[in-house]
Amino acid sequence: MATAAEILQSLCRHLESSPSQTAATCNQTYTLDLIPPFSLYGDRIQQVDLRLTRNFQLARSRKLQGNFDIYNILNASTAQNEQATFRTGPANQWRNPIQIMGGRLIKFSAQLTF
Repeated sequence: MATAAEILQSLCRHLESSPSQTAATCNQTYTLDLIPPFSLYGDRIQQVDLRLTRNFQLARSRKLQGNFDIYNILNASTAQNEQATFRTGPANQWRNPIQIMGGRLIKFSAQLTF
């Protein structure tokens, strides 16, 4: 965020949103992009999933399909969402992860066809 005083130095005028264009007490702020949108990206997501399936033939036309799934085999912890707002001072959390890829997950499932 840039204050009106900082913008006054570069523009040589007050912000248009200020109540008085001649007053020296303009306290409006303006949020500006330091980095152009869609020009800075995080790490590439590399998630590997695996599924093992086995079909079992039961009586007559009945079938049982068993599944064993493993998600995120490599247990990657890539940041999927980051804090995009920059603030000055000790409270700055710019580019801190907000959402991280879930850990390794194992799932068993079955499907009965009759």
